[in-house]
Amino acid sequence: MFLFFFLELSACSSTSSALVSRDTALSLLKRFDLEINYTPSRLPPTRYALQEKLSAYQEDDSTTILEAQIDRELDRVNHYSYAKIQGLKENHPYVHESWTYISTDKNITCHYWNGFQDGVWKKERYRLEVKKDEEDWEKTAAEEIHEMNRLYGQMAQTFYQYLTDMEEEKRGDYRSDNGMSLTFVTENDTVRYEGNFRDNLYQSGGLWNKKDGTYYQSSVSWNHCDISMPNLDFFPLRETQNASQSA
Repeated sequence: MFLFFFLELSACSSTSSALVSRDTALSLLKRFDLEINYTPSRLPPTRYALQEKLSAYQEDDSTTILEAQIDRELDRVNHYSYAKIQGLKENHPYVHESWTYISTDKNITCHYWNGFQDGVWKKERYRLEVKKDEEDWEKTAAEEIHEMNRLYGQMAQTFYQYLTDMEEEKRGDYRSDNGMSLTFVTENDTVRYEGNFRDNLYQSGGLWNKKDGTYYQSSVSWNHCDISMPNLDFFPLRETQNASQSA
């Protein structure tokens, strides 16, 4: 079933936002991209929280998760990352959560699995610990860092390309209230795009392919501070990292 996504746009969707032309919207996206990527006037965010919904997601082991929802948190100052993936795997509900952070003297990674895999139901939790600096945290949290950098530095350019490539637009609504924001909904017979940028930064958006039913939507909170560390008592210590690779 084709699902439309309605953006939570706060002030950017208010009636005070002025209608602008498609060309103006493209110009704004181009300026946002230049502001972020080439002539930044601010320091990049150090933390964020992200929620994504997509028709299909491929995990590191090439497993496909359908109707996936992904929640991520990242704090590069405190070396903390969190990811939760849930959806359908082999037509059964599936959840995988992982935390990675650095304590006083250790790098700690916690995992929680609950789902159907290879014909059996799998439910387990464990934590891995290595001495601080033996394993680089930036490498361990590389996927979450990549996602944060992509959303911060590439989404204006991505939507600019989407709109540029769109043919025979049937309906479009573009609004900006101060030249630093842009909210738009546009579609044709093939695809629908929605986007919300505020203070030059991507806030939320999505795309839907009407022909094959695939979709992607996301919402991000920049410099998000409300993060919570897991209770280590809930995650039995697994003595060696090799043990996790066989899980």
